[in-house]
Amino acid sequence: MSKNILFFSRYCSHSIECIEKLGKKELDKMAKICVDDKKIRLPTFINVVPTIYLTDEKKILTDQDLELWITKQTQPKTELDNLGAYNSSGFSDMFAPLDGKGETNAQMKSASFLNEDISINTDGVSYKKRTLEELQREREL
Repeated sequence: MSKNILFFSRYCSHSIECIEKLGKKELDKMAKICVDDKKIRLPTFINVVPTIYLTDEKKILTDQDLELWITKQTQPKTELDNLGAYNSSGFSDMFAPLDGKGETNAQMKSASFLNEDISINTDGVSYKKRTLEELQREREL
């Protein structure tokens, strides 16, 4: 994991505010480049300061995107933030088997191939596939 890069100016009030919001903990995780030195060759994507370059995502953050990212990084984590199911995107299960017999097929992954057998083990109970007509007849009874 590479360090993210903060481009800032000591003469820019927005840069100073950004640094204060990030705090020492977040700043220690970043490479910091002051743009005040005219001898430094800056990347062409630096048009404003403050700017954060997220190295792993190859994403440039300025203005509102930067503010949102800082807020997310610096807000206190709650106990629920540590629960994977709570933060899931809806593509994984939000439960675990109570019998402790390991993961269900749905928990192992969030996608499957169309030709993959994703049947559920029902411990020997057999369910026959019924047609629409059979289901309608059962309903009328």
